[in-house]
Amino acid sequence: DIGDMTGEARCLVRIGLEFLVLDQLNRAFEAFTEALHMFERLEDDNGISICYENLGDTYMKMGEKRQAIFSYDRCLPIKVETWDKVGEAQCLDNLGLAHLAAGEWRLAAEYYEQSLAIWKAEGNKAAMMQCYENLGGVDFQLGEHMRSIECYVQHLTLSQEIGDGAADHEILLRLGLSNAAIGEYQVALQFLQQAMSFYQELRDVS
Repeated sequence: DIGDMTGEARCLVRIGLEFLVLDQLNRAFEAFTEALHMFERLEDDNGISICYENLGDTYMKMGEKRQAIFSYDRCLPIKVETWDKVGEAQCLDNLGLAHLAAGEWRLAAEYYEQSLAIWKAEGNKAAMMQCYENLGGVDFQLGEHMRSIECYVQHLTLSQEIGDGAADHEILLRLGLSNAAIGEYQVALQFLQQAMSFYQELRDVS
């Protein structure tokens, strides 16, 4: 019965997610794989993409970066074909993270740029902030310090707009390091002092 199989597959996905949270990765992998086979038999594209995304997350936790990339690569076309723009952006973010973990900085940057374009179109400022932070880190590693600075400034601007300064101290620190890398030592010192003030405030609160 199609309804029974769909329900069973969805239940397996939920079980897999529980195992993933508990770091029981082999059991999570088994649950997601079994669910995937069911969704494939049902020709349920949404279910298939969810399983590949979760398998990618499982592989990342296992340290299997290549397998994670393979899984996210299988997920992405389905998100595109079904016009799931948010899902597409999330998958692109995951691919950026996986390539970053594999040391493939330029590929990571390409995926983050693609996801950023979608998040801008969606008007999701929190997701844009994360993309700018990720891109800033990649650009710094590539020695493209001016681009890194631009990304971090964009992050801070969005942070002020939405009132989310949770990561501002880290971004200020990175701005200090990026400016120091291009010889702007006075500017770097100002950012580092601001970062230090944030850290002191956090310490006082805790």
